[in-house]
Amino acid sequence: MRRLLLLLSGLFLLAPAQEVQQHGPVFEQGMRDTFFEGYRPADYTQR
Repeated sequence: MRRLLLLLSGLFLLAPAQEVQQHGPVFEQGMRDTFFEGYRPADYTQR
């Protein structure tokens, strides 16, 4: 049982991070077009 837990935790740590939200781009584009004149950030993680 201990080996299984170690294996599963190791696989979890090796899994790639999911950085992109599925609902975000459309909403963010609408906000930029409506309130910020189509502003495009230099980097998607920009504040």
